[in-house]
Amino acid sequence: VGLEAPFNFSGKAFVDTERPTKLYPFKWELKYTDANNTAVEVDIYEGQTLKLQALEKSIKYSEIDAAVLTEVQNAVNSNSVGTVDVTKCVYQMSYEFTYVDGTTGVLNNHAANKRNLELDECDHTTAFLGLQDLEVLDLQKAAPHTVLFDLY
Repeated sequence: VGLEAPFNFSGKAFVDTERPTKLYPFKWELKYTDANNTAVEVDIYEGQTLKLQALEKSIKYSEIDAAVLTEVQNAVNSNSVGTVDVTKCVYQMSYEFTYVDGTTGVLNNHAANKRNLELDECDHTTAFLGLQDLEVLDLQKAAPHTVLFDLY
């Protein structure tokens, strides 16, 4: 993952309503920085126990592979040309551990080394709040990758 202890809690914690279930009704997002001042978000499902969903390490636009950026831009051009600026986002490499099965509501483990690229809070000219999230799935696999869109 490339993070270095010790970790400092920022004091910022948020409840994310993404896919709540009866067994795990809360998903927390906790913000930390590591010894190198790299921002990291720890996503945790809370039920009777806590379960790590993902570690999301902040990265720079310049650290994103050019071929992946081309895939993202092609997806934007196909779905919302002229409305999303992928150069103005919050970028995170997400190391995924657990997901909610949408049919059963049960938590399952992802395969080892699952990585997604998140382009959060991208400028969007026509969205209600002016923002859009994009997510590139399964970077550990060869291209082509799936690019998901989520409007605010």
